[in-house]
Amino acid sequence: MKQSYFYIFIVWLALGLQACSMVGQDSVMVPSYVCVPSYTFVTDSNTQGAASQAFNDMWISNSGELLGGIGIPSLLPVQSIGPTEVRVDAGISITGQNDKRRAYPLMATHTEVRNLEATKIDTIRPVFRYLPNADFRFIEDYDRISRVFTINPSYYKIGDTILLVNDNRAWKQGNNCGKIEMAADHQLLQLITDDYTLIGQGSPAYIEIDFKSNINMDIGYYYIDPITGNSSSANSVIQLFPTSTWKKIYIELTDEVSSRTVGTTYIIYIALYNTDNVVPDVYIDNVKLIGLKG
Repeated sequence: MKQSYFYIFIVWLALGLQACSMVGQDSVMVPSYVCVPSYTFVTDSNTQGAASQAFNDMWISNSGELLGGIGIPSLLPVQSIGPTEVRVDAGISITGQNDKRRAYPLMATHTEVRNLEATKIDTIRPVFRYLPNADFRFIEDYDRISRVFTINPSYYKIGDTILLVNDNRAWKQGNNCGKIEMAADHQLLQLITDDYTLIGQGSPAYIEIDFKSNINMDIGYYYIDPITGNSSSANSVIQLFPTSTWKKIYIELTDEVSSRTVGTTYIIYIALYNTDNVVPDVYIDNVKLIGLKG
């Protein structure tokens, strides 16, 4: 029996050597490596708001070929040597679901050309920025003069209000965030925006929000039909559960918008549910509605 195994091993080895001899000269048997230990996110605070982000993956491409999405820090083998274009995209969780991750389509790709060498590690620290044609339909960071969100009169009770907080409870101490107060016996409050247009037809559209809350929240939209002028009922996109620390989330509206008639406008809402009648402790900041310019 041992002799049989020996013959099988010899045959396997011979086939393997034969296969290796058939590999073309351009193939790389020993990879180079790309290390991404950290990254930087830069915004124009006046036109793009704060550099708030939750990039959990880096999507790396080698001269146009996607190598995959990996966490930070990361070390990735690359089957290439010599001058190589390495592209890194910022990855996010879609609508808070960790099993739905992708490169953020509103973020520009970081690109570098590196002279890769076999077994050697090249370190890249990407700098990410929004795309030049990113269209910020609104930014609510509570540091601007005007306010984007108001309390929906249909859900208002005396005692409901939005306060400005800039102490250690804020997303960034020294900058304002919104603290949402609810009347003692109020179980449902809803904040709404004016109506905004989005391109649709598959063009990316996202809501970004930083929040901290001890009660459940719901984020969605109403849409206004451009032909009839009628407003829809509430369309919930995501329900947010309580969190004792600040959390950022990206809410994708691309498919929602693409299913509507061109010219449809959208009212974004944030609803609070205090069904357990606790003392609400709810904060929001850096709320952005972003699409692309036509």
